[in-house]
Amino acid sequence: METKDSNIDNINENASQDVISYVDGLKTYIVPEGTISLCAQDIPDRKTIEFIMMPDSIEEIDEGTFGGCKLLKRINLSKSLTTISEFAFCYCTSLEAIELPNKVTRISRGAFYGCDSLKYIHLPDSLKEIGKDAFYLCHSLKSTCIFNSTIKEPNTVGNCQTLKPFKIPRSVIKIGKRAFCECDSLQSVIIPDLITIIEPNTFTDCTSLKSITFPNNLTAIESGAFAGCKSLSDFQIPNTVKIIGRCAFWECKSILSFPMPHSIEKIGHQAFGCCTSLKSIIFPETEREIEIGSEAFSICISMKFVKLSQSVVSIGKLAFFGCKSLEAICVPDRTRDFYKQMLTNPLRCNDLDNDLDEDEDEVCVDVDNEGYLVFDNEECFDED
Repeated sequence: METKDSNIDNINENASQDVISYVDGLKTYIVPEGTISLCAQDIPDRKTIEFIMMPDSIEEIDEGTFGGCKLLKRINLSKSLTTISEFAFCYCTSLEAIELPNKVTRISRGAFYGCDSLKYIHLPDSLKEIGKDAFYLCHSLKSTCIFNSTIKEPNTVGNCQTLKPFKIPRSVIKIGKRAFCECDSLQSVIIPDLITIIEPNTFTDCTSLKSITFPNNLTAIESGAFAGCKSLSDFQIPNTVKIIGRCAFWECKSILSFPMPHSIEKIGHQAFGCCTSLKSIIFPETEREIEIGSEAFSICISMKFVKLSQSVVSIGKLAFFGCKSLEAICVPDRTRDFYKQMLTNPLRCNDLDNDLDEDEDEVCVDVDNEGYLVFDNEECFDED
């Protein structure tokens, strides 16, 4: 503990006797006035402490300061704080609500990791960065909120006016890997426009997440970003997205359709694997070249129809593996080599009939007993 008054430099020696009291029936540590920093060693009775009251003189809390305070239910943070340090509140499993001061610009790595009871949090408009693993395993996290400062008991669930959906402040420019991984009580999230990349596994296994509002300038959805979001169905991909990474929407079982943006250039390995409700996919005609990765749409068991475009220049192995409802793939009339490339991609499907009419400039594709794509336009395979 660092203080502005040298007379209290050694207060922690008798902390359990001198600064522990009971407030609202909670065992409370009242941090001495004049303290400017805190570390883990400064917290007395950390296994049983329930409430911490910090003076506004505190400018810094060290890494892991409150980590493992499993009975901590309430905390009044200093208004002078600008950073929530790494693992500051990790495994504070009784903490249900917290208000971050209006000067905070960064929530560091793992700051609230494993806060299993955390339901509501106030994120200030000053916030610029949410670090990786910041809210990992916050299974109860539901909403951002506004606290009523006039109520006697601040920073409690009963004092929290919840804001649905979970709204990340417009000032945020970066959200780190796994920041909200396994926050399986989240239902709706608004991502601010300054975010251009959804980092890997940011929302992995948010199993209750139904709705996402994407930023208008988004360019990439990285690997596993929404993998395991089994309830996700309400979203619109902006026409700025170029890359959908490997397993980005893996096992998103509620997605019925996915309008492919005109900006798309690459779809990664298993990007839509096990999207078992996805019924069709249509690729746009653009000036960009589009690459479809291996197993990109594997085990999409409800997929009936795929329409490729002239922009698709490569299709990875087993791109449509296990699409047992697939009736046809429509492809533009291209060169023989392009078709031969597609014929190397087994689907492992049953023999299916194709009832679709051929357009003048595209052909329809059936699936044979060997599980390979079969094109009606046999002229493409004639030898020179």
